[in-house]
Amino acid sequence: MIFKKNYFIYFLASLAVISIMNCDDASIAFPGNYKDLDQKNPINGSVNWYEGYVGEQGKGKVDENSQSGVPIGSLNVEDENPDDEHSFIIVDQTPISSAFSVAKVENDWVLKLNTDALDYEALISSNQSSDLTVSIRATDDSIEKLSGDFETIISVMNANEKPGFTNTWVIPTSANEGYPYGFDIDWDDPDAGDNLVFTVTAKPGWISWESDGVILGTPAQSDVGGNNDVRLVVTDEGGLYAQYDFSINVIGNQAPYFTGNRLTTALGNLLYEHQVTWQDPNPNDNLTFTVNSHPAWLSWDASGNLSGFPTESDIGAANTVEMIIMDQLGKFDTETFSISITDVVTDDFLIEDESYINVYAKVFDLNPSQSEDGTLDLANSETISAVSSGENSDTTDTTTVPGTVYTNQVEATYTFSSSDVVYTYSVDPNLSRQARGECTMEGKLFVSSLSGFHYSVDTGLNNTGEDGQTQLQVYCKNVHTGVYEYNSNSNYNDATDQKVFVKSGDLTSPGRYEFYIKFGIRDSNANTVQDIPDANFTLTLEKI
Repeated sequence: MIFKKNYFIYFLASLAVISIMNCDDASIAFPGNYKDLDQKNPINGSVNWYEGYVGEQGKGKVDENSQSGVPIGSLNVEDENPDDEHSFIIVDQTPISSAFSVAKVENDWVLKLNTDALDYEALISSNQSSDLTVSIRATDDSIEKLSGDFETIISVMNANEKPGFTNTWVIPTSANEGYPYGFDIDWDDPDAGDNLVFTVTAKPGWISWESDGVILGTPAQSDVGGNNDVRLVVTDEGGLYAQYDFSINVIGNQAPYFTGNRLTTALGNLLYEHQVTWQDPNPNDNLTFTVNSHPAWLSWDASGNLSGFPTESDIGAANTVEMIIMDQLGKFDTETFSISITDVVTDDFLIEDESYINVYAKVFDLNPSQSEDGTLDLANSETISAVSSGENSDTTDTTTVPGTVYTNQVEATYTFSSSDVVYTYSVDPNLSRQARGECTMEGKLFVSSLSGFHYSVDTGLNNTGEDGQTQLQVYCKNVHTGVYEYNSNSNYNDATDQKVFVKSGDLTSPGRYEFYIKFGIRDSNANTVQDIPDANFTLTLEKI
């Protein structure tokens, strides 16, 4: 009977279930993973903070500069549907948009620190608070995916941070022997209000330092090539410190030295000027120029300029000059030379040295194949005789000229008086046959004048009617200064029989001058054979 009774009860229960399933407005909670057909949103989300991350008043906390990726708490949420499972996302973060992240670790959802650059001081400065707000959304696994949002607050805690040097770029890594060396180092600490202590824990003996970061010293010769390592340290109240190591290369001092050549000749009654030059391997050295010994007529200044007016009485004297150039450490160089007074300038023109006169002519056959005998040998040379004659000159100069030449005689004559000097040069090639060619005359003269002079150069040639090309060059250089007072270079082309060039100028600065004159003629038509024309020029110098 008991069996029949239980069977009956089971039958009635089955009928009840079938009846309920056929009613539209009926509901029932099913066992297992099936949910209440009346779903509810998740509510009351929270963070269960791990040890070390529990802050005040339910907040979380994390130290500034903490390592990223560390879980700081687990995520929780309430749901009236007890069998629901939940997922979490971050929907907003302020004031740092990426400070935290959420992740599922095994069966738990956790909140992780997502950066290692949390800065307490920066948050306080910009937001007047170190709190970070994170908005989190919990979503269930129902068909509707119901969700609920909640906020949590994490406080960024101030932590001791080490100081650091801020201007190491000002530190010179080299020093010069005997010169002051120094710099001013600065530092900073992220923690406001920290009392910092500066020290120099390693240094050479010539270095001194102050607590405010000033480094000073002057290396000596013994410090060149030695150990000049330096270590700077700045320490905060908590014992954190920063250090900076560097080494100073001490450069040894080298002596200065004189450069250039000396002007060793002068004329009496004429200004002598010479600029002495020098160099120093140490460009920052302070140099002193001194003349320890010199003739009475010579003066000098600190820049190395020597000047003076020698007289006739100084001719034949030693006129020795002893100079010294010295740096601030006593390294020096000396030089001694003598000035030879060769002559005295008067108010008249003076020919300095007739041996400088060199007058010659060259005549070249430029087309040997068109010669009469066809036997001209360009590999050999012939002799040109240059004859100088005049009132104060009787010299003969023989010059060898490369290439095929014809023997020619050059006559140079000059006359002079107290008022003027005239030099006349004439050339006659004396060719035995026709040939295309070029005639060149050169002469060097040394003249001087207290009052200056006017010069003119006149040239002339007798052309055969062919198109000829002529060129005149006149150079006049002050021997003492090396300055060219005049430089002329002209070309002239004309088929007329007669050609004349004239060049002139005034030289108003008293001095010793060198003249260089060159006059050339050539046929401009390579296929025409013609006679080399007669050519001459005259140089006239006249006192102003």
